[in-house]
Amino acid sequence: MSDIEKNKLSNWQVVKSVLASFIGIQSSKNLERDASSNSMGRFVIIAIILAVAIHGLLYLLALYISWATGVE
Repeated sequence: MSDIEKNKLSNWQVVKSVLASFIGIQSSKNLERDASSNSMGRFVIIAIILAVAIHGLLYLLALYISWATGVE
């Protein structure tokens, strides 16, 4: 197995690592694994997608709370 195949992370591993880093609970073992992987572009793309999704969910929650309380 080549080094590239060993360092290849699944999309789910990348999502879990990005979410863990968002809330500050990334373990040092996973941080080293992520830093040594050859897929930093995937980390950036998934981080941007998750950030936009979280922002959108918070916006929708604020709209719902505003609507439910009658505040405009």
